[in-house]
Amino acid sequence: MAMRAFLSLFTFSLLWLATVCNAQEVGDKVVVLTNYDTKIRDKVVGKAFAGSVHRVIAVEKSTKTPWCHLDNLNGWVPLRVVKRLDVADKDLSESIKRNPDDVEALATRGLVRFEMNRADQALVDFDRARRLNPNSPIILNNMGRVFKAQNQYNQALAAFTEAIRLNPKFTHAYFNRGLVYYSISDFPNAIKDYDMAIQLDKSDPWFFINRGNAQHAKGDVSAALDSYAAAEKLNPKIPEIFVGRSNVFLGQKKLEDAMSMANRAVELDPQDASAHNTRGWIYYKMKELSKATDDFDKAIQLAPKLALPYTNRGVVYTEQKQYENAIKDFNRSLALQPAIAIVFVNRGNAWMNSGDYAKAKEDYTKAIELAPEISESKAGLAWFLATCPDEKYRDGKRAVEWATKLCTSRETPDANYLHTLAAAHAEAGNFAEAIKAGELAATNASAENKATFDNDLKQLREKIPLRHEVK
Repeated sequence: MAMRAFLSLFTFSLLWLATVCNAQEVGDKVVVLTNYDTKIRDKVVGKAFAGSVHRVIAVEKSTKTPWCHLDNLNGWVPLRVVKRLDVADKDLSESIKRNPDDVEALATRGLVRFEMNRADQALVDFDRARRLNPNSPIILNNMGRVFKAQNQYNQALAAFTEAIRLNPKFTHAYFNRGLVYYSISDFPNAIKDYDMAIQLDKSDPWFFINRGNAQHAKGDVSAALDSYAAAEKLNPKIPEIFVGRSNVFLGQKKLEDAMSMANRAVELDPQDASAHNTRGWIYYKMKELSKATDDFDKAIQLAPKLALPYTNRGVVYTEQKQYENAIKDFNRSLALQPAIAIVFVNRGNAWMNSGDYAKAKEDYTKAIELAPEISESKAGLAWFLATCPDEKYRDGKRAVEWATKLCTSRETPDANYLHTLAAAHAEAGNFAEAIKAGELAATNASAENKATFDNDLKQLREKIPLRHEVK
C-alpha cells in the first residue's frame, strides 16, 4: 500500500529564488523555493513549504502571473516560486561552490538529489549540513527519510528519534518514524507515532490514512475504517483512502465491495500505482489473472521502485506456471526490499514447483529466519519438510514442529494449515494424528480445495504420506 513520504519543512527563503523558473509543464517535478500561501482565486487554502518537492499537475498561463497546481497540495502557487529539480540542482551546486558552508543550500540540494534518486549524494549533503548545524531536527528528519528509502531501518529510526528529541513537537518526524515502524511490521509503535502526529496536527488526512493502514495490519478493522473516514472528511479525493478500505474488504473476503473501492481509487487518480496494485490483487482473488497482470504491469510502470507489484505479479505468474517469470519478479522485489519474509516464501513456492528443491529450502529457511512468527513462513517450511518429492529434504519431526506452531497460533486453525499438519504427521509416521487433522481440513475446506483434501484424506487412511505435486 502506498505511503506518502513527507518532505522537509524549511522555513527560510532561498537566496537563489531570483533565478528564472524553468518549471513550465505538467508532469515536471519541482522544488518549492520559499514558503508560500496556496490559493484558489484570492482565497488562501493552504501552504507550500520551502524545500518541499512536488509534481506539477496543472498550469494556468493565461493570467498576468502564471500559476501551477502541485500534487499533494490544495490550491495554486505562482510558477515563479517553484523550480524544476534539474535546474535547482545546478543552481544550488553553483551556490555551494561560492559558499561551501551554505547549510540551507546543502540541505535543500540533499532533498533535490534524494527526489532525483541520487540517495548516496543526498546523504553526503545532509551529513555536511548536519556537521555545520548539528542541532537541526529538519536535517535529521531528511537523513532518516533517505535511510528508510535504502531499507536501513535502524539508522532511520535513530535519525527520526533524535529529530524528535531536538523538537518534541516535530509532527512529520513522528509520522516518518511511524512509516519505518510500519515497514518493519511494528504496528503498535507505528500507531503510537501516527496518534502523536494527529494530536499535533489534526488537519492532515495522510496521518489518518497511514494510521488506518497500521490499524488494519494490526487487526483492528473497526479503528481502521474510522481512520479512513476521518481522512475522507479532510480530503475525499485521495485514492489511498479507498485503497485502504478496499484492503479491509478484501481481508473480509467481500470481493465486490473491495473491487468497488479499488475502482473508485483508480478513477480518482489513474496514475496512482497503489490503486492499480490493489485492484490487481482483487482480480487475482477473483481468478481474473489477465486483468490482474494488466494492473500490476501498470503499477510497475507508474512506480518501478515499488516492491509489492513485482511480488504480486510473481504470484500470478506462479499460478500460471510461468515459474521463470515469477522468480524474476520476486528477485526484483527483493532487490528493492531485501528483508520481506513473504517474498522468500513466494519464491520458495516457485522454486519448489519448478523442481529446484535446494533453492526452495534456502528461501523457506530464510523466511523463517526473518519472520518466524508469521503464518506464511511456518506454512511454507512445514509443507516443504513434509512433502518434498526428494526424500533428502524431508524431515517429519521438524515439519510437525512448525505445522503445530502454525495451527496453534490461531484460535480457529485454517483448513489449509490443518492440511499441512496432516501431511507433517504422515511424514513423521503418526497416521492417527494425520487422519485426525486431515478430517478437520476436509470438513472445513473451501469449495476450491474440497476435492483435493478429500483425496488426500483417503490417501492418509491408506497410510500413504502426501507428496507435493511438481507443476
